[in-house]
Amino acid sequence: MDSIIELRNVSKSFYKEHIVLDKISIKLYKNQCIAILGGNGSGKSTMLKVIAGLIPCSSGEIIYAKESKIGYAPEKFPRLKFTAEKYLYAMGRIQKLPKSELKQNINDLLHQFNLNENYNITYFSKGMLQKVNLLQAVLGNPSVLIIDEPLSGLDASSRKELIAMLQTFKAQGITIIMSCHENSLLEEIADRIIVIKDGNVHSDNPNTQINESVFKIVYSNHGNEDELILKEENRDSVLLQLLQQNYSIISVTKETQRRSVLELTGYNREVESS
Repeated sequence: MDSIIELRNVSKSFYKEHIVLDKISIKLYKNQCIAILGGNGSGKSTMLKVIAGLIPCSSGEIIYAKESKIGYAPEKFPRLKFTAEKYLYAMGRIQKLPKSELKQNINDLLHQFNLNENYNITYFSKGMLQKVNLLQAVLGNPSVLIIDEPLSGLDASSRKELIAMLQTFKAQGITIIMSCHENSLLEEIADRIIVIKDGNVHSDNPNTQINESVFKIVYSNHGNEDELILKEENRDSVLLQLLQQNYSIISVTKETQRRSVLELTGYNREVESS
């Protein structure tokens, strides 16, 4: 598998004594969606900015493949007094994109992602603002899209739209590197999960799904049915407790449950508690 970006012993310090990233060495591969996880202050946002070239690393080096071209979407996007079309046109001209191609590209993107509203983005919802944020990042046809918390603060409907948007970019062959904490996003598009803790790579795993055997117990309490999903080793003890409390056991069935490696190894809990 070809790498598109490689970090070699990359460290980042602020005010000399505050080490945010500490000698990180990883390879990021083409055509993957890589999720960077970590608690507050773990260094994940700093790592994205260093990879994007927005801030320099204090030591080490970052190697970019020849075809690497980066688009960056920050977590916080300002409410500006522009329409989406005018804002994207201004951002395209800053990148020195040809006028005729730029206008056509903007029209196509706005139509594709339902952003044809002709009023200032000052009045956009958070979901619409985030769409504009992502569009400015892909305007120049990057090979790498770096995103900081793409679903932060969005409602369920907007999250689904943004996930679909990112799936479209991934299908186009764009390598996506993102920080996030939402399971829905990880499950839908992440190929690899890197957990950052205290400035170091705590874990680095493919985001695979595995089958786990579980037991479903359906029981009744004074006519009200409920159910429990249990691992096999807990089945008998829980059944005994239910019977001792005079619950009626309606059924016990063995089922297969698909779970992510991230969930099974408890990385989410570690990250959230750090």
